[in-house]
Amino acid sequence: MVGDWFYPPQAKEWGLINEVYDPEELFPAAMKVARKLAKTNSSALRLGKRVLNFHLRQNLPAVMDEENKTIVESIKAMGAGGVFGAPKKEKSKL
Repeated sequence: MVGDWFYPPQAKEWGLINEVYDPEELFPAAMKVARKLAKTNSSALRLGKRVLNFHLRQNLPAVMDEENKTIVESIKAMGAGGVFGAPKKEKSKL
């Protein structure tokens, strides 16, 4: 919310990710997970994902509507260019 950056070790500590790897360790670790998933019963994996993601699918339209309203409100509040860092255009004095 305050725009602070965080790094992989913090993300792991907060439970946002499972593990942190050095770049040279990443591909072998990913392949290990891929092999493990490949051995899993595909129906069990698919059904498990369905259960875990059910609540996301139920609320997705409402979340997207709220996100769109917030974006529009932000653009109106900051001026059309303000959101993207461009200076606001001055209104014509005609």
